[in-house]
Amino acid sequence: MRNSMKRFGPGLFALLCLAFLQGPSVGQDASPERAAPRKIAPDRFPDYGIRSTQGGQSTLAPPFILEIPTDERPLGACERNMARPDWLRCLRETASLTDDLLSKVASQIKKTFERREMTSVLTSAWSRAIDESLLRWRSLRDYECQYLALAEPGAAPELFEARQVCQIRRNRERAAELKLRYQIDELSKLQNAAP
Repeated sequence: MRNSMKRFGPGLFALLCLAFLQGPSVGQDASPERAAPRKIAPDRFPDYGIRSTQGGQSTLAPPFILEIPTDERPLGACERNMARPDWLRCLRETASLTDDLLSKVASQIKKTFERREMTSVLTSAWSRAIDESLLRWRSLRDYECQYLALAEPGAAPELFEARQVCQIRRNRERAAELKLRYQIDELSKLQNAAP
């Protein structure tokens, strides 16, 4: 009996593992459409009324409309008098928006490289350099905002809030610097004015 267990043991174990990994057995319904979402402790985590229904599915709808930060409104649509969860979500999404805008500025810079009369080797090298410098800049920004945001004068007392505000500010500053250095706004005005 022991010899047969040694001989069939690994094979039997592999067969059981394979059956387990294959999913539900025949007769069990595995379709995700029929399964209702599980809500853990609904009495402890109330619905705050920020959900909207689109196409029969419940989605989170923000109680704010994202705005690109400006000099007049440096945090976009985010205002400190918002409810705390809305304020933090607005900061996070505005930081993401400004990061996306920074990527668009980098794309505009690369397009200016393509419009110049240069070899394709030089154009692609400069484009790669822009991508690499933006990657390294983001790494430095993330490090600075993670560890030094609370040290800034007038910073928020909580790290998450201070970090998001720091990222929004740094992204705006970097986008403005790149636009000025590579004359993005001036080039787009000239191209729009050309017949």
